[in-house]
Amino acid sequence: NENDQTVLSFDVNDPDNDTMAITAFWGDGSSSSLNSISGVVTFPAHTYLDDGLPSNPANASEIYTITISINDLNGNQINPTTTLTVNNIDPVLSNVVANPNQVVGGSGNLVTISGNVSDIGSLDTQIVDIDWGGGFATSNVAVVNGFFTASHAYALETQVTTYNALVKATDDDGGVTTQTVFVTVDPQPNGGSNTAPTISN
Repeated sequence: NENDQTVLSFDVNDPDNDTMAITAFWGDGSSSSLNSISGVVTFPAHTYLDDGLPSNPANASEIYTITISINDLNGNQINPTTTLTVNNIDPVLSNVVANPNQVVGGSGNLVTISGNVSDIGSLDTQIVDIDWGGGFATSNVAVVNGFFTASHAYALETQVTTYNALVKATDDDGGVTTQTVFVTVDPQPNGGSNTAPTISN
């Protein structure tokens, strides 16, 4: 998975027992080199930060081709290859709250939904969409330093109504996670009408 480590290990044999210059090209634009004689060769762990190649970054998974260049002192060279699949990990929503979670509709009072988004993919970016429920327009919210916030004013209601506000976080590789928060909207007193005062004897 993205941001996981892999260890490359293999047997190599040179009949002349030459010291060999060995380079692993990891397929993500980076490489590692070492020198070795015949035997088991093990490279230090390599981390794949993302599941997408630079040519195709928005990918749910990517098959990386690892090319191993082996050169001995006599100029002989072989270039075996192997492959590794790196998968995207969905983002994670946390601390998602509606504040306040109960308002009077049509009063202009705002409900603010905020929370945090984390992603094990250190190169991934995220956006958040908030569907406020009831057919209201969806808010598209930027994630800044792992935090998002958006506000909405609910319309006048004739009875107590509970809305299921759906929060959806999406990363740049198509990974999605959702969470629902509940907002209660109360009707205004007297249906929102204003009754004139009266005087009595």
